[in-house]
Amino acid sequence: MNKIKFLKPDNQNLSTYLYSGSFLFFIAVLDVFLSSFFRMNITSFLPNLVSFLLPLILGIIGLHLIRIEFSGIKSLDLLNKHINTNTFNAVLTLLIIFTIIKSIPPIMSWFIIDANIAVIQKKLVLVVVLVGPILKSGLIDLFMECIQMNFNGE
Repeated sequence: MNKIKFLKPDNQNLSTYLYSGSFLFFIAVLDVFLSSFFRMNITSFLPNLVSFLLPLILGIIGLHLIRIEFSGIKSLDLLNKHINTNTFNAVLTLLIIFTIIKSIPPIMSWFIIDANIAVIQKKLVLVVVLVGPILKSGLIDLFMECIQMNFNGE
């Protein structure tokens, strides 16, 4: 009974666990990516709470499947040594990855749609106008003239 190894990869079955774990991790990241960027929920057939937690659960299982002490694959050993040492670190890693993926669309929306570039340019011109005479640098004067020509429509 003590010879049963439940979800413990070793060198004999490493490729099976590596492919299975990578696939589950990829599905988890893909689900978060699609829901963030395209507002598509690939698990919409499940209840809301299960659909919300499923990427985290799949990612934890995927990272657990690829966790091995020494595989001989340098990148996998580095990943397991620094990021995937235990389940708690796997959860933290997944939460950070998911937070970054979820925060990209609002940030890009702000950069493209909501940012008021004209106000930023006017403040930049004001700073250049105030700092330019102090430095008396040819580069600052050239930069200031280019910005003023841009605003005057020349």
